[in-house]
Amino acid sequence: MYAISPDFFPMLGVRPLLGRLYTPEEYHIDGGNLVISYRFWKRQLGGDPHVIGRSLTMQGVPLPVIGVMPDLPDCIRRPMSGQDRSRTGVHALAAE
Repeated sequence: MYAISPDFFPMLGVRPLLGRLYTPEEYHIDGGNLVISYRFWKRQLGGDPHVIGRSLTMQGVPLPVIGVMPDLPDCIRRPMSGQDRSRTGVHALAAE
């Protein structure tokens, strides 16, 4: 998981490969939707082009996928701690 601010991707001009990013309101909700990494999408979901709307279980809770990010360089990612997740409510998945 990685922590991002609401303006992180728009500031970089990065748009999702599929679906959408979180709305500003969704950054303040604990869970609810997932934006997944390209690596996770390819490695764990086989690059399923119909992944948007599919539910994935995180910590026992099914959450719908709303977006898939393009393949991003490692230098713009940082691991997200459990404390960061609970404070921001932002959820995203990544696979190594």
